[in-house]
Amino acid sequence: LIFAATAATPATAATAATPALIFAATAATAATAATPALIFAATAATAATAATPALIFAATAATAATAATAATAA
Repeated sequence: LIFAATAATPATAATAATPALIFAATAATAATAATPALIFAATAATAATAATPALIFAATAATAATAATAATAA
C-alpha cells in the first residue's frame, strides 16, 4: 500500500500541474491570436504616418494650383 501510494504521487503531481499547463497553453494561444491584430494595427498606423506627408503635399499642391489659377484669372 505504501509503495502503491508512492507510485501514485507523481501521477497526482502531474494532474495538479495540468491546469497550469492548459492555462499556459491557452495564454500562449491568446497571445498568438492577438499578434496579427497588433501587427495590423501597427501596420495601419505606419501606413497612416507614411501617407501623411503625401496628403500634406497633395493639399499644398492643390493650394498652389488654386493660387496660380486665381493669379491667372486676375
